[in-house]
Amino acid sequence: MRECNSSASTIAVRSRWTFPPRDEVEVIAARLEEAARSINEVRNEAADLGLKFAFENHAGDTRSEEILALIDEVGSDTLGVMIDPGNAVWALEDPMKHLEILSPHILCSSVRDYMVWDSEDGATFQWTPIGEGMMDVQTYTRTLREKAPGVPLFVETISNSARPIPYLTPEFLSGFPNLKAVQMLDFLSLSRHGWALEIVQPPAGMDAGEFDREHQQAEFMKSIRYLRQLENV
Repeated sequence: MRECNSSASTIAVRSRWTFPPRDEVEVIAARLEEAARSINEVRNEAADLGLKFAFENHAGDTRSEEILALIDEVGSDTLGVMIDPGNAVWALEDPMKHLEILSPHILCSSVRDYMVWDSEDGATFQWTPIGEGMMDVQTYTRTLREKAPGVPLFVETISNSARPIPYLTPEFLSGFPNLKAVQMLDFLSLSRHGWALEIVQPPAGMDAGEFDREHQQAEFMKSIRYLRQLENV
């Protein structure tokens, strides 16, 4: 756990359980039960210390309805959300809809932009610097300010790397046994409007690790500059 946000009476902390790939449905369900049980075991001590937990939608392992169910089980007085819009895409969600659903429970927010496009087996996505992807950044930050005032933004940059979302394959879709087609409509609309991004390669003779570090730092600074020029951040 590490400190994420603080106010006069509350300190929100981020706690992460290791989750398997989505196709291990039973294991994911067990992890969610374990998370609920672990938090409930310390809820009284946390309340005495003024602590509140934040659950992250990490690496496409949980959808918004699963996080809401966890909050309902534990109680919103003890558990909230560490929201990551870039990871919502991975779980077949439109990040803006994901934000709307979870906004009453947000305690802190990672923020990064994204691009998603149709591909042969479903879709492919890539994270981008803020302002260079599909996110409506003005609406995102305004919603945070209105629904979760005081929540900090943590700029996260893992760009220049495309990831598949092969939802047209039985193997991938088996990880979402309760997902209804109507719940994918916003995501499908999003992916139809995106386009493939070029992967930037290191110059000849340059160490790949060094190139990636310099590239990610430059991408991070793009995000910072973009956020600084917004009026509502």
